[in-house]
Amino acid sequence: MKRIILFAYIILVSSSLYADTEKNVLWNNEKSAIAFCVSEPESRCFIVVDESAIDVSQVENANIGKLGIAPKEKYERVITFPAKWLRSKTNEYMVSFTTKAWLSGQRHTVTEPVLVKNGKYTVR
Repeated sequence: MKRIILFAYIILVSSSLYADTEKNVLWNNEKSAIAFCVSEPESRCFIVVDESAIDVSQVENANIGKLGIAPKEKYERVITFPAKWLRSKTNEYMVSFTTKAWLSGQRHTVTEPVLVKNGKYTVR
């Protein structure tokens, strides 16, 4: 567990929004993996297992696509964060990521599950 904490800390410290990101770190029940997103300079989401950081940033685009209202560039603000661990077992991790997007002053919220299996992001 010490290696995962160190690895995640290095990623978080490299983010210019460490204080904001720190609040959105989500551990699994076994404390063997974490999920988090950073917003600057661009939105990036990760699931960290052992010494591997699996980039699952595509989840934000999937969520925006589910909204079907406008392209991502048209939104005034978009934030994505891990909302809940859905499953965690040997070599398989599933996390629900939520995206909130504001368009013309109205907030839209959508959620998408992410599956990481054998260290790879499986896109559905």
